[in-house]
Order: sequence, then structure tokens, then C-alpha cells
Amino acid sequence: MFMKVTEELFVKELREYKRAEHFTHEGLVAIFNHITLCEEDDVQSDLDIVGVCCSYVEVRHEEVEQMEMYSHCKVIAELGDSTVFKQ
Repeated sequence: MFMKVTEELFVKELREYKRAEHFTHEGLVAIFNHITLCEEDDVQSDLDIVGVCCSYVEVRHEEVEQMEMYSHCKVIAELGDSTVFKQ
């Protein structure tokens, strides 16, 4: 059985599983929006809470500026291709 995961349910599930401590509410909403944009309408997937926590990280604006100092690095350039930034 599948159920539609709403933004509210997504945030609630991460909080209940004690996996949301590294994200602000705004960060969780941004992750939810990113995941739903990447999904195709006809594809059903499981809510993988641990997978979400392993795949996403929220950083402060100051940390992004520090990362940009090293933007010439190959790893940082590769991360830039798969990173969502919200201001």
C-alpha cells in the first residue's frame, strides 16, 4: 500500500525518526520540493528517511562562501552539479 507523502508528512516523519536535527524547517521543505521536482508523475517510491539524511546536508551561507574559495577543486565542481542552494 502506498500513501501520498505531503510536505507536512515528510517533515513529521523525519522529526519522529529523530533524523531532522541537522535541518531547519526551511531546509526540510527545500529537500521535499527538490525530491518532488525530481520524481516523475507515474513513478512511486518509498520514503527513505535514512537515505534523505545521507543524501542531503544543509549549510549556512558563510559555509557556502568558504566552499566557493575552493571551487577550482574537482570535487567541489562535481558537488555543484548535484547541489540545491536556497537563499
